[in-house]
Amino acid sequence: MKETKKNMGEFTEKFVAELKKEFGPIEELKKQYTETERRVIEKSYRFKGMPETVENAQIALDILNERLEDIMDLEHYMASGDWQKDYEADERGEIRKDIPRGVLSQDELYNTLMELHGILKDMRRLVRHYKTPRKEKKEE
Repeated sequence: MKETKKNMGEFTEKFVAELKKEFGPIEELKKQYTETERRVIEKSYRFKGMPETVENAQIALDILNERLEDIMDLEHYMASGDWQKDYEADERGEIRKDIPRGVLSQDELYNTLMELHGILKDMRRLVRHYKTPRKEKKEE
């Protein structure tokens, strides 16, 4: 399952269900295992799939890095007004039909760039969160 903001709730439910299936209800887990064992069980389940997740993130970052010049060029194309001029020329039939025109898809370029901006915003949030040490809960 691709883990996205949209399905993280589902992922968490699946995680808890998997844990309960293998080890029973949380109350039983507390009775049968020491605190250390429970912690290792929980962390092992959290670690499940983590190497693949990190590898996929690295692959995605490598691809974005390789396409950085293309991304910057396309952002300039949209911002400069050239995209609008080319779109209107195509609408008037001024561009031959054998010319590739995928970039002129009415919303696809804009939506792709906006989605990329959202991803970059999420990445900045993750970096800030990762750099900020977590405050330990005070034991009461």
